[in-house]
Amino acid sequence: MLEMQEDETQNNFAPEFYGWVTHPIFAFSPRLINPLLKIGRNLRLQTWQAVQPPSQESMVVEAHPNVPKPPVAEDAQILSLEEELRLARDGDTETEAHRISSSGDGGSDNAGDPMPLVCLNEAMHAAARILIDSRLRRLPFTAPSIREHVNRVVCETSKITDASRVSHALAFPLFVAGCEAVDTAARETIASRLVRQRGLLFNPPGYLVKILRRVWGIRDADPGLDWTAWTSEISHDFCYYNLF
Repeated sequence: MLEMQEDETQNNFAPEFYGWVTHPIFAFSPRLINPLLKIGRNLRLQTWQAVQPPSQESMVVEAHPNVPKPPVAEDAQILSLEEELRLARDGDTETEAHRISSSGDGGSDNAGDPMPLVCLNEAMHAAARILIDSRLRRLPFTAPSIREHVNRVVCETSKITDASRVSHALAFPLFVAGCEAVDTAARETIASRLVRQRGLLFNPPGYLVKILRRVWGIRDADPGLDWTAWTSEISHDFCYYNLF
């Protein structure tokens, strides 16, 4: 997927959505698209690196000495991604403030984003932070920052009812938070919500919860495992959904 251009992140394509923070197709802020894409690419490179046997690495170096092996994320990369997320948050805040100001001046009667979309967007911001802290910074899942963002996902998604169409988009933030959840209450809340999800991805029911319980068992037995290590222990059957 190509990164979005700046004009694309500013355009909701219809006057009915003027002043909305979220995108009518993605259901969350388009400003999050590029940071999430970059995080995903970095994680794929880390996964590639983790599975390369030494002999193959040596062959690659010998055959292509000027092509470096994909590295673990460096501080500069992480700081750049964190800055992008900060700018995405600032942009969302400015959009909402501008809408409120315009409405107050009589320039618009747009009520803004429906509350379920606001909650989903907050959960997506938190999920992005979880990925940076847990997989790029490689902090333990007991780290205060990770636990804070996990709780934020749990809190925001709990405000979205099962009857809302927005509830169909909760798999990503819930699963990301679930992989890093430490507290039993948070785990069970996430599991309870995921088991009720509908759609093709969730057949058979409870499949994502089955994966998470396997993750929790591995991580509880060895809390110090790097994320590339514990994901590699998950059954290949679970990799069907390419969730890691």
